[in-house]
Amino acid sequence: MSLPRNEFVGLNGWRIGEIEKGIEEANKNEFATDKEVEEFMKRWIDAKR
Repeated sequence: MSLPRNEFVGLNGWRIGEIEKGIEEANKNEFATDKEVEEFMKRWIDAKR
């Protein structure tokens, strides 16, 4: 079953916004450092335990 476009955007608008923000940051070469990624992954993994 597929959702009508308006319903999809209504439910997932925040995701679309985050993707667009990420694309803008990438276009400006604004990437996370290795250390930032490492710290994020450690917090994420610890939260899953």
